[in-house]
Amino acid sequence: MAAASSTDASLNQILPPSQGIEMRLSIQNSEQVANLSKEISHLQHLVGF
Repeated sequence: MAAASSTDASLNQILPPSQGIEMRLSIQNSEQVANLSKEISHLQHLVGF
């Protein structure tokens, strides 16, 4: 049981920063997707779709 609890503690130390990085990446991705969809709709208007 001691070994399991020690690995749990190390995992708890590792997880929060990686979750923060994932959050930032997902926010960046959603912003890029929003910009791309704007550009696509703009291009579609130019082409005549």
